[in-house]
Amino acid sequence: MGDEKIRRRSRKRHSLGSLLASSQRRETSIIAVLRDDAKFRWAFSLLILAGLALGIMLPKVWITTDAGIVPVVKVSGLDLLQTRSLMRTARKQEEAGNKPEAIQAWTSAIANNQGDIGAIRGLLDILGRDERLERRWVGMGVGQAYWLLQLTRTNQADLELVGKFFERAELHELTIRLLGEPQQPRTPSTSHSLAIAYFETSRMDQFAELWEQHRAELGTDPQLQLYHAAWASVWGPPSGIKEGLRILTEGTKDRAHQTHALQLLLNIQSQRLDPDGFNATFAELQALRADRIQDHIRYWMLLNYLGQHALAVEKARAYAVPPQTVTEADLLLKVWNLLGMHDLAVDFARQQMPSFPGAPQLWLMIGRMLTTAQRWDDLRSVAVEMRNNPRLARVFGGYTFFLEGVAEHGLDKRARAEESFRQMLSSMPEDTLMAFECGTTLQRLGYNETAQAIYKRLESVLGGKVEFWQKMAQSAHDTQNADLLITACEKAYQLAPTNPVAINNYAAVLLMSRRDPAQAIRLTVDVVSRAPESRIAVINHGLALAQTGQFTEARRTLDGVNPANLSNEEKTFWNMGQLECALGQNDLDRARSHVDLVEQRFLFPPQADWLAKARAKLVKRTG
Repeated sequence: MGDEKIRRRSRKRHSLGSLLASSQRRETSIIAVLRDDAKFRWAFSLLILAGLALGIMLPKVWITTDAGIVPVVKVSGLDLLQTRSLMRTARKQEEAGNKPEAIQAWTSAIANNQGDIGAIRGLLDILGRDERLERRWVGMGVGQAYWLLQLTRTNQADLELVGKFFERAELHELTIRLLGEPQQPRTPSTSHSLAIAYFETSRMDQFAELWEQHRAELGTDPQLQLYHAAWASVWGPPSGIKEGLRILTEGTKDRAHQTHALQLLLNIQSQRLDPDGFNATFAELQALRADRIQDHIRYWMLLNYLGQHALAVEKARAYAVPPQTVTEADLLLKVWNLLGMHDLAVDFARQQMPSFPGAPQLWLMIGRMLTTAQRWDDLRSVAVEMRNNPRLARVFGGYTFFLEGVAEHGLDKRARAEESFRQMLSSMPEDTLMAFECGTTLQRLGYNETAQAIYKRLESVLGGKVEFWQKMAQSAHDTQNADLLITACEKAYQLAPTNPVAINNYAAVLLMSRRDPAQAIRLTVDVVSRAPESRIAVINHGLALAQTGQFTEARRTLDGVNPANLSNEEKTFWNMGQLECALGQNDLDRARSHVDLVEQRFLFPPQADWLAKARAKLVKRTG
């Protein structure tokens, strides 16, 4: 029994020893392999290094924005490598002339590392040099432009880069906001972009002031020389009109600047109401295939002004090229509104607006068109859609409540409209001109108390700007408010006594109110000298002469205008002038031939009063 136990224990010890020995042999063999087999050692090392590399490359731990920049951009090592590779691809594609592929590569590089300043600069640089910038890149470019300025603390080089992009994308309002502060340092590049923005947005006083301040560098720029010549042809001193036209005409023969010169000349001819010259220039642009939406819009507006409204609408409806820039879209909506094509606003909002996400002014114009068309359900839907969009809600503030209130008013729900207008007052739009538009519309609709509250807030801010009073004058004209029209035009003239629009409007209100005709003569002489082709300017001068009793000279002036070419409104004032001359010369038969051709709908109360007295004189003298 005891011997058996001893044998069993001996067998256990033997088997355990064998296992230990075997384990020691295996361990010794692995160590030997690691020590002696070079291939295995390299493979094992590479495996470890790969694991370390993945641990470094995949997590987003690399911060690529400076301290204080929000949001903080964190990327992985792999993102950094991909960004560099895509930037090299973008440069190669650009060198090969493949701009769309290059732009796509730049955008992909930015997507991998939004904090890479070089990638953002590369994108804005190629967009700023693109001959015809596609609208699909504009919204993204605007966002990257402001992000770049935030990343680089708005340094001068990046201001120039962003200014060039805004100029190419025709984002002139953004250019003015970015570069237009008086205390901001100027460089030749930023002055160039700002001058073009002032001209293209019809801020001619600012254009002239900037030109005078930086004449040395701006005057040597061939493109800006043409802009200045265009300014001199209409808005500058009368002595420079011929020289400005000569420079523009010569520019049309220079192949390097032909298209630009023709486009500016077309603008000038539309301003001077020169249909023959306009048609010839427009034909040249079309022959070169260089006609733009702006040029067609000027054509439609000229047709409309010449009394060919139906043809203007026909041409506008037949034009099928979609706008590529915010400026083009804004102009297109405005001319549709002018021509009464309000039905196109809803389709534009649904089909075109997704391409212009950064353009709240287009929503503003759509709201105006729907209001004019009295499409109240569509207007209310647009207002709610704008308010539900966080970005638009921040931009427009209470304007969405204003639109909703207008829609409720149109649906004859005055109590709900008043509630919406109260909400609008509690969160007034930050944009002062937008707020002013709210006031003028409310005044027209009869909500005078709310309108006056808006005006009171705005005059302290805008009362020193000619644009405010010009807008006020337009509102007064639309609402036939003679007192407000006189005040607004007088204020605008006092603020800008050399502005052709201010001069013309002030002369017109002096004639309308039959106040200070001698001053009206001086003003109309100035306007006619600037734009001798302008029929309404010549008619106003004839009216001024008649009001001072110079009936022979007044009639000679008016007879120089062919009434067959006049619009209905122009014919009314032409007949008013002829009527006053005939009465002054006691030619009753001639007076009767004109009195019934005066259309009452175009007259303000002072003019209507004078017409009533003229009729009474005719009856009395006939009796």
